[in-house]
Amino acid sequence: RSMAAGGTTVHARWKFKKGATKCRQKGNVKGKGLGVKIKHNQFVKPGESIYLQRGLKRLPGLGAGVARNQSIYAMQAGIVRYTKLEKGRKFGRVQITVEDATESHPKMIEYKKRLDAITEKLEKRRIALEKRRVRKSIVSEHSKTMCIHLKKMAYDSATRAGSVGLRKTWL
Repeated sequence: RSMAAGGTTVHARWKFKKGATKCRQKGNVKGKGLGVKIKHNQFVKPGESIYLQRGLKRLPGLGAGVARNQSIYAMQAGIVRYTKLEKGRKFGRVQITVEDATESHPKMIEYKKRLDAITEKLEKRRIALEKRRVRKSIVSEHSKTMCIHLKKMAYDSATRAGSVGLRKTWL
């Protein structure tokens, strides 16, 4: 509304009307992916997420840790166990623990083989870098001595030519 010169109100129309409808583009929203990621009696590696949650619905036990977003992850390799803390209640708290897997467990054997292969590869890489470093230091020492030798030769040839007073180029 706007006021006219005589004090009467005149209705002013907008160029477009504002719609009073709801936004209909929020229908297909992806879920957050919360919940169980690794079940009871399954093998887990360190760092793997066991249970994603908002708030501490499930509590971490031995071998499990809590991330910043309260999800539970494994701190060691082993087997996941879910245990109820409050026995008499229907919806009691659940604790998630990671027990050490025996050495004869097939997943543990496979995990150890992969770890051994990775450590072997890292050791080879470390040895190669060390060899390269030693080779580089030998080459740099050799090049320093060669440079000094060449400068001395240039100085000697300059002294024979008689131009010593003009320019000294060694060391």
